[in-house]
Amino acid sequence: MRDDRERLKDILEAIEQIEKYAGQGRKAFELDELIQTWILHH
Repeated sequence: MRDDRERLKDILEAIEQIEKYAGQGRKAFELDELIQTWILHH
């Protein structure tokens, strides 16, 4: 079983990735189903 530190590390990495794609703006999010799915998954 993974410990809390590993889980927190995963969360921080996911946040970094989400910020990268979210930085493209709301319009890109609304128009691109791939970005929507990717962000919601992470």
